Amino acid sequence: YSSILRKNVIALLLTVIGFVLVASGIISISSKSREDIVFEN
Repeated sequence: YSSILRKNVIALLLTVIGFVLVASGIISISSKSREDIVFEN
């Protein structure tokens, strides 16, 4: 039971880490596109 729980915790941590990486990537891309729009104007 503890090994299954441990695997679930690891999977959850990996999912959270992946979500954070994706979110930070989206934020950086959106901020870059905003800067590009400002430079164009």
